[in-house]
Amino acid sequence: MTPPKHFLQLRDFSREELLHLFERTRWIKERFKRYENGHTSTHKVTLWEPPRRFGMSWGEGEEPSEVIFELTPEGKKVRFVLTHRRVSDVSQAEGYTKGWHTHLEVLEGVLEEKPLEPFWDLFRKSEALYETAS
Repeated sequence: MTPPKHFLQLRDFSREELLHLFERTRWIKERFKRYENGHTSTHKVTLWEPPRRFGMSWGEGEEPSEVIFELTPEGKKVRFVLTHRRVSDVSQAEGYTKGWHTHLEVLEGVLEEKPLEPFWDLFRKSEALYETAS
């Protein structure tokens, strides 16, 4: 079975893919430089109800947080809900929120076939948005 055009895969990125992404980026904060040579993470599937719901652990330790993705048909459209729960503190929640905001903006652009700004430029805008709101 061939995945649909906009199928999202959870996978590791190769060093070459990450370098390509970083080369296209005009702005990278120091705290993200650790990803220059790639990033691998392990997650446990916590919820599997295809094609509507998928959940996975997020983070490490005895009690990682959990991310749940839900798809609900609404007429000719589909509602996408992302829930990140069991986050340990407000600071961590704020960081995740900025990142998810950016990832969802990229997803929306891909699905609507809009031109995309580089990821880290979008992230910087999300960060500024949340900083002015607090």
